[in-house]
Amino acid sequence: NYNVTSFSLSAQQISDLVRRAFPDVMIDFSVHQNRQAIVDSWPNDVDDLAARQDWGWFPDYDVDRSFFEYLIPNIKKHYSKI
Repeated sequence: NYNVTSFSLSAQQISDLVRRAFPDVMIDFSVHQNRQAIVDSWPNDVDDLAARQDWGWFPDYDVDRSFFEYLIPNIKKHYSKI
């Protein structure tokens, strides 16, 4: 079995990234205790070392590339049509 990962973000980290792209955005969120309990039961990180060593796996997209080369441009493109 191989675990693969690229990144894992908290709600606050996502909010911070969105604010970098859209400085005037208003974001509000609160913790849903039942859902947070599920998230808290997950491992802190996925160890992808075996995949990296055995077959040279490496993620193409890190946080910045995912947000600023893919997600944010596509959001802007989508909403520019509305």
